[in-house]
Parts: sequence; structure tokens; C-alpha cells
Amino acid sequence: MGRIALRGLAGLAGFLALALIAALGWRTVERAQVAHALAIASPAGIDEAGFVRIGGVDQWVTIRGRDRTRPALLILHGGPGKSQSFLIERIRPLERDFVVIQWDQPGAGKTLARAGGKVDPSLDTQAMVRDGLAVADYARGRLHRERIILLGFSWGSELGVRMISARPQGFLAYVGTGQAAGTQAQSDPIVYRTLLREAAAAHDAPTAAALQAAGPPPWSRAAAQQVWRASAPYRPPELSDGEGLRTVLLAPHWSLSDALTLAKGRAALKDTRLEKEIWAFDPGTFGRSLAVPVVVIQGERDLTTPTELARGWFDRLQAPAKTFSVIPGAGHQAMLTHAEAFDEALKTGLRAVGARP
Repeated sequence: MGRIALRGLAGLAGFLALALIAALGWRTVERAQVAHALAIASPAGIDEAGFVRIGGVDQWVTIRGRDRTRPALLILHGGPGKSQSFLIERIRPLERDFVVIQWDQPGAGKTLARAGGKVDPSLDTQAMVRDGLAVADYARGRLHRERIILLGFSWGSELGVRMISARPQGFLAYVGTGQAAGTQAQSDPIVYRTLLREAAAAHDAPTAAALQAAGPPPWSRAAAQQVWRASAPYRPPELSDGEGLRTVLLAPHWSLSDALTLAKGRAALKDTRLEKEIWAFDPGTFGRSLAVPVVVIQGERDLTTPTELARGWFDRLQAPAKTFSVIPGAGHQAMLTHAEAFDEALKTGLRAVGARP
């Protein structure tokens, strides 16, 4: 019996080894095809990727565009800890009209992987601002530009506003999407009212009952989970976990180790000063005025940073010129899920504030 069991285990191990080899072979072939499809073929294009030493840390920066003479657009990802530099396919419309710079911030993506999955506990908002400004300086130098456009998404919009406030020189305009504008205590009641309204409009009695049973915020953990489950039919489009996993596994420049580190971003930041400062966000003192033109583009159905709050912040904001637009049907990830519409809104908005691309 022992020999039979050992032979069985050996057979299983052999099968698993063959399956692993096949999977790795599939990944190699698929990655080559993806790299070919995403290649910048235009002679006027640019496609650079590598680590840049900033703040004593090797930080991952990519620069891509079909025409290197187009306006430069530095994108600040959300999270913090949520790299999106591997989502090239999702933002390709932007690469048609802009030179797109993406940066994996400390605690995110390939920057985190390079650091062995560790983040200095002293990392704070000011350090992120300094690093962001250094990335902007690097991009301006590489592209020989005096000014670039800064786009902040979600947490990146808080970082972007702080970067512009610290040093507006060198920026042509600020663009916010999934704009940070309020606390969770302010956004949860808006989300709850929105879900109740949509369930009533759809005559969806079970969902309405589940929401009413959870009650209005503030929610306990159990009530929040109940609201999340009930909201499933009414959540706006967003990148699925499955698509994200497949994309990062096949992304150019991303190793398996990088891909495994991707999901650790927010957890790696939990003991930093930055994490504590995020929860102390004060919308009353945040970004009251900016010295550059401002474009805000929101998803109509953003349930993370509700458009109602973003609009209120925008209306109070003082800026040389500003414009606000909404993408119908989109949610928090409008830039990723409605890329063509977002690209058009961005170009239209920049022209409206005199920062024509």
C-alpha cells in the first residue's frame, strides 16, 4: 500500500509539474502576443519603461505615446497602493492624443516589488508629494517640456491637488477624476440614497428591502457587507478582478513576482504615517484654490467618490479657469471603463480652460 501511495503521489507531482510547465509556456506565448499588440509602432512614438531613483527608492515610471510631440499627461493612480501602469490596453485612447506618464508610487506595483514588498513606516503625504514632483521633473526633462498636465484618479486626485498647491509652476493644468472631495461619513449617505432610489425606480422590492434592513449609515461591518451585496445589480461598470489578474500576468515588463506583489499594496502601507493621514482627510481645508486651470471629469454613477461631493468641491474651488463634466453610465473608474469618452471629455475640457492639447 505504501508503494502504491508513493507511486500515486509521484504521478500527481508529475502531473502538476507538467501543468505548471504548460501554464508557463502559455504565459510566454501570450505575453509575446500582448507585447506585439501594445507596441508603439509609430516612428514619432515613444515607449520607455524603467526604474528611476527618487527619494532613495527605485520607482517605476513608464512613458508611452504614439506621438512624442503631443501634450504630456502624468497620471497619478489611486489607492494608495493601487498601481495601474500595467493597464495599457485600457488607456490606449489617451496614448493616441497624449504622451502618457505612469508612476508606480511607493507601496504600489513594481516599485513595491523592487523594495521587497516593504515600505518605510515614515512615509507620509508630504513624502508622496515630493516624490510626485520629482517624477514630474523627470518627465519634463525626458520630454523636454516646460509644463505638463497632471491627472489624479481617486487617491491620486488628493495627491495631485497637493502637488499643484505645493508647486504650480511646471503644470499646464490639473485634471481630477474620481475626485477626492469628502469623507466616508459624507459619501455613505449619498450612496445609500442613490441605491434606494435606483431600486425603487426598477421596482426591485427585494433589493430595497435588503437596503432598508441594513438601515442608513453609519454602518456596522455586517451592515456594510449587506449593503454591498444588495448593491450588486446597481454597481457601475468597473475592472473585474479576473481581468486585472489576466492583464498583469501578461503585461510587458511584469514578472510573476511583480504580479504577486500587486495585491499587497494597501496592506503594505497600513503601518505608515500616510495611512493615518488618509483617514484624517479634511474636505473643509482641502484644495480651496489652485493656480492652474482645472478640469474635473466624473463618472455619473460613482459610488466611491460621489459626483455630488466632487461637484460641491469644484463649485467652491478658485482657479484661473475650470470646467466640470460627467460621463453617462460610468462609475468611479470612468477613465478605464469608458476610455474613449474620457479621452474626448479630457480634450474638450482642456480646450475649454485654455490648455488646449
